[in-house]
Amino acid sequence: TARMAKQAELETVKVQVFGALKELGKDSEMMFRLDDVLKTTGLDKTEYRGLILDSLRAFRDEGLTESIKLSDNNFQIFWKVTPEFLQS
Repeated sequence: TARMAKQAELETVKVQVFGALKELGKDSEMMFRLDDVLKTTGLDKTEYRGLILDSLRAFRDEGLTESIKLSDNNFQIFWKVTPEFLQS
């Protein structure tokens, strides 16, 4: 039941992240960070950071977002929406 509850919470957060991506991703070249998505959703960083990251990864698996790593560390990871996302 805990796994089902987490999946349900993830689906709720995905809806909010999708809305944030609509605001942040005006075109497929615009890059943004995880913190930008956090601020746009208005969710608490300590409580929802993992779920927002999972949402971005799920959208990446669906072909709606891309992650770009600009250096060898995790501090330079950016996201952008794909042309498929812009058509949705």
